[in-house]
Amino acid sequence: MTKKLKLIEREESYRRCLYEVEIKSLLLELKTLRAMAENLQSAIGNDVRLQLAPKSDKLADAIAKVVECEDRIAKRVTEYLNLTKNWDNAISVIDDQEQCVILRMRYMDGKSWKKIAEELFMSESAVFRSHKKAVRKLSE
Repeated sequence: MTKKLKLIEREESYRRCLYEVEIKSLLLELKTLRAMAENLQSAIGNDVRLQLAPKSDKLADAIAKVVECEDRIAKRVTEYLNLTKNWDNAISVIDDQEQCVILRMRYMDGKSWKKIAEELFMSESAVFRSHKKAVRKLSE
């Protein structure tokens, strides 16, 4: 495999992992913020003897953080989907179906070379050759 192919593979793998990790992290943060907002809301509803203003401010802050986190998640998911769509569009111009499948399995599904070879009933070297041809077509 050439240095250029290795670089493309490493970059796509890194980008996919980065999006997945960041989106999972934001979803976890969102879950935490929602729980915090629910706890504050129930505290306000259950204890009317306490001053409402400070807890209401905390609730408003928690809700604002939830909305902000949801916006960040939506933005990152949209970026990830656009990236995926761009890759899919680039791959779809290749006329060889086997090459398209190999590129999708490798870069969109994140499968290993060994797994691709097994699933397509090919040797790894045949997968490498087909992949190399596909990347050349993408470079044109």
